Amino acid sequence: MKKMGTLRLKHEFYKKHRGDKIWRVHFIKRYGMHAVSFDKKRIL
Repeated sequence: MKKMGTLRLKHEFYKKHRGDKIWRVHFIKRYGMHAVSFDKKRIL
């Protein structure tokens, strides 16, 4: 898994379910990229 912190892509955080502990990351105008975050600062 690559750390995505160095890329400057527009993104937004969301959770699928209210009780989830991880944030999923949606990259705007990008397809096929899957990333998560635990603290909304560091994207993995």
